[in-house]
Amino acid sequence: MKKYCGAGQEYRQPNDIEEHSKIVMNAAILKFNRKATYGSKVDIIKFRDLLKEDCLLLLDELLKLNEERDPIAAIPQGYMMIVGVSVYF
Repeated sequence: MKKYCGAGQEYRQPNDIEEHSKIVMNAAILKFNRKATYGSKVDIIKFRDLLKEDCLLLLDELLKLNEERDPIAAIPQGYMMIVGVSVYF
């Protein structure tokens, strides 16, 4: 995820980040399920839930970081109104 939208990357649409996150999280859970063969079922479920939680926390962090890169958000509100009115006339 960090290579896709972490530090040093360009702004991406939030929906694209969420879709990529779902793909990465599903792949991580599948790999976990294949590798998690020792221990009780309760422990395996607990650690799989922790993995999901970590993925969701990372998604929130990266969405916030991406929001700071939004080029439209950097433009002051008043300026956008002036541009909109001037285009109208």
